Amino acid sequence: MERFTTVAECEAYLFRLRSGGKRAEPLAVMHALLEAFGNPQQRVPFIHVAGTNGKGSTVNFMRELLMEAGVRVGAFTSPHLQKMNERLTIDGTDISDELLIKYVNDVADVIEREQLEANFFEIMTVLAWRYFAEQHVDIALMEVGIGGRIDSTNVATPLVSVITSIGFDHTDLLGDTLQHITREKAGVIKPHVPVVTAVTQAEGNELIAHIAAEQRAPHYAYGEQFMFVEEHVDAQQQIGRITCSGRDVRVKLNMLGAHQQRNASVAVQAVLLLSNVTLTDAQVEAALTRAVWAGRFEQLLPNVFIDGAHNEQGTAALIHTLTHALPNKAYHFIYAAMRDKDHAASIAQMDKIAHTVAFTTLPMPRAAAAEALAQQSTHAKKQAISDWRTYIREHLATRTEDDVLIVTGSLYFISEARPFIQQLGE
Repeated sequence: MERFTTVAECEAYLFRLRSGGKRAEPLAVMHALLEAFGNPQQRVPFIHVAGTNGKGSTVNFMRELLMEAGVRVGAFTSPHLQKMNERLTIDGTDISDELLIKYVNDVADVIEREQLEANFFEIMTVLAWRYFAEQHVDIALMEVGIGGRIDSTNVATPLVSVITSIGFDHTDLLGDTLQHITREKAGVIKPHVPVVTAVTQAEGNELIAHIAAEQRAPHYAYGEQFMFVEEHVDAQQQIGRITCSGRDVRVKLNMLGAHQQRNASVAVQAVLLLSNVTLTDAQVEAALTRAVWAGRFEQLLPNVFIDGAHNEQGTAALIHTLTHALPNKAYHFIYAAMRDKDHAASIAQMDKIAHTVAFTTLPMPRAAAAEALAQQSTHAKKQAISDWRTYIREHLATRTEDDVLIVTGSLYFISEARPFIQQLGE
């Protein structure tokens, strides 16, 4: 039976689903759904990518590298900015509406027949495995949703595991200590499968190294087995050298920030571990230069940036990038976030460098109120605004060459602001 005829109907259905909270067997629903579709995950070679921040950027770097090598590559990422088709791509092209609608109808039938309680992310993960298997990708890049150990993606053995970073997010599910969070993310480490990491905390690194040794998984750590040596940074690009696997490759990145240096290096190291992929130094440079990632320190107009920095670690990376790529400027932040996030640390970091800070409320039930966010700021020039679109228009009409506008916070906010700002530039 065809229940849905549009992507909007599919999305509404998926967002209505509730999985009933924590389960005694967290992956049982995933295995039941996958079995109904012939266990497609067993037919897809893949790289598994976990981490608090940097997963999407790292996946994007890897996708460009693999495409440059002539590999047919699938990528499963989240969240989406405009349409949920963005979560499932092959060679950078979104899944078609027609196929996505068919897949959602098929999985809805299974859920009803088997009386399963599945959530949005579980179903999207099943769709990804099925899509990549049926389209015969050479390799898939599977991005973890939350954690790693009991994440919906953790149902098969990868060619390489990746942990981009460890930070404090989703502490209600992963634990509130660095050790607890690291153990959850290290759940993607598999026996004898190489693991590539860019974790900056010594405690996290040591724990990952210990778990990798227990699993006899070769461990490649940023700053030890591979690294990025910075040569030049400006507001357009950063230039440096990536050293790994006996290679020393000069690269240019259009994605700015020290965190993107780490992400690019992780991507190169992970791809070079694949036995069936060959890349020249020129191909590595071309691929990394081409890589861009929407909503991550993305410049939409001169001195107007958007960045989905939705936690403390993400905001720290944003501020480091701003102050290094665009020093001595007047920074104007517009911030919106969800109520279930810890905003205090992010707001405190913005307060330190901001010329002005404006807070707004997203039109969503889980959104944090602008007034509540503003109360957490100590900045002398803070304000709560109801109409961020008018605020942006007025800023653009009165700004000087030293003013830099940064729209940041929840990726839901970024997904609304991005097309609006792009339209202003047309």
